[in-house]
Amino acid sequence: MDATEPGARPVELPVESWLVIDSAMGAETSVEGQTGDEAGVVELGLSVRRAGWNALPDWPSDPQGFTSWPQPGRRVTIALSASQWSLVLAVLDRWAEVGDSLDDPKQAEEAQRCRALAEHLRSELDSTP
Repeated sequence: MDATEPGARPVELPVESWLVIDSAMGAETSVEGQTGDEAGVVELGLSVRRAGWNALPDWPSDPQGFTSWPQPGRRVTIALSASQWSLVLAVLDRWAEVGDSLDDPKQAEEAQRCRALAEHLRSELDSTP
C-alpha cells in the first residue's frame, strides 16, 4: 500500500517505533497462523509489515544488520488503510497486555512501549482528517 491508495492514512513516526510495530505484528501473525487465523489476521498483518518494509528499502536482510540500523532519530512515514491501522492498534494493545502478564521486567518495559505507541498513534489518527 502506498500513500496514493484510497483511504490510506499516513503517519510519520520514528523508525524505532515502527520496529516495535513490526515485531508485535510478526508475533501476532505467527500466533494466528498456528491457531487457524479465523479472523484473517495473517494476511492483513503481513500487508502491514510489507508497508513498513517498502517504506524502508534499506531494511536489514539479516539480524546483524540491526546492530547499526536505523540511524538514531530517523523517521519514516507509513500509510495504511483504516483496517490496517485498526489491526496495528489492537495488536499493540494485545501485546502490552501479554507483557504485563509476565513476571519479567524486560517484558514490562516492552509492554509500556507498546501501550505508549498505541496511545500516540490513536492521537495521530484522531487528528488526521
